[in-house]
Amino acid sequence: METPSGEISLQYIETLLLKFPFLEKINLSVSYKSTELKILSHQLKALTLNFQDDTMIKKISIETPNLVSYKHAGQELQPSFSLNSMKLEP
Repeated sequence: METPSGEISLQYIETLLLKFPFLEKINLSVSYKSTELKILSHQLKALTLNFQDDTMIKKISIETPNLVSYKHAGQELQPSFSLNSMKLEP
């Protein structure tokens, strides 16, 4: 699935998760001008975020109670970060 502009917006991610409620794994290359990233999913078990050099993220909120794997790579960011997952082990 491609976005018309080639960039993934917050709204696009929210729509994707609504259209595919049983999606268990997402690998996102984050390269957009939005300052907020919010991921809400009850089924998601694995999430990988790869932050590109032009990422402008200031706030990340992840609400995924069944998440067991979280990875991030790429540009080091210092955003406000909230991760709510009861199954994720440190």
